[in-house]
Amino acid sequence: MSYTKKALATRRRIIDTASQLFFTKGFARTKLDEILLIAKVRKGNFYYYFRSKDDLALTVIRESGRPLVLEWVRSLIDPEADPRDNLNKLSERLMDTEMVKGGQGNPLSNLALEMSTLSEDFRRELDLIMSEVVSVFAEQIERALGRDISGRSKQLAAFVVSQIEGSLLLYRLNRNEQLLCENVDCALGVALRKQPLARAS
Repeated sequence: MSYTKKALATRRRIIDTASQLFFTKGFARTKLDEILLIAKVRKGNFYYYFRSKDDLALTVIRESGRPLVLEWVRSLIDPEADPRDNLNKLSERLMDTEMVKGGQGNPLSNLALEMSTLSEDFRRELDLIMSEVVSVFAEQIERALGRDISGRSKQLAAFVVSQIEGSLLLYRLNRNEQLLCENVDCALGVALRKQPLARAS
């Protein structure tokens, strides 16, 4: 559908408002009326742009969440730097967001946990984002270890990201920042020392 310049601005305002609320409050706790009130859009106008709250959420993930997350992650990579430094920086920044420090966890992971069971469309879109984040880690692991790891950089990257997410979950419970850092350092150490991971049977 083609929109006028004014309509595009209204649609963007709805998406930006919903994005902020979904990532801070969660999908279920964000009511459509709240989005419309903040965006200053009438409900009748909303349905000109989106079929439902679910349709809006998918648009937020595709048009706002995915580009923002990947732009942020890739902005932390210095192509001239030691890849180990890049991996440390990526891990540190994932642990150093306002929501993580407040004990609320990683907003993308929170949304994935909440929405992945609601519909297959949500699950697929969120999986794409997480897979691309893993790919960024994999690129740096491959650079750090060279090309003699038999294509296992993606597996090692998935292991590191999984360990970071698990460590963030523990941090929500114990608020032990030192343990959080030690757990993430341990995961990076395992990956970068080429220690073998257990293969799935």
